[in-house]
Amino acid sequence: MIDFQKLLILHAMLYIIQEKDPPHRIKIGFSKDPHKRIQHITAGASQHMVVLKIMEGDIEDEKWLHTFFSGSRVEGKREWYLPTLELREWIDTDNILPDL
Repeated sequence: MIDFQKLLILHAMLYIIQEKDPPHRIKIGFSKDPHKRIQHITAGASQHMVVLKIMEGDIEDEKWLHTFFSGSRVEGKREWYLPTLELREWIDTDNILPDL
């Protein structure tokens, strides 16, 4: 039997967005429909968001990035990060997941 839920997850994407205005926090997320998810987030946000990157990846890759950049995490926000030099440099690279 086909596990459709797993199939959907396998074809999902990672997205990275950033607040346009200070403090310029960055969100690392995962969605099977990143464009729709980003629209949903920006509709409820108090400020404009900028899409920095949409890339192939799965929920495990998202968890990996959350762990790797945990030192930059905004307190109380699981998927939001301060725009540290390390995070910005990774975003500007060729989408290779960093080593833990």
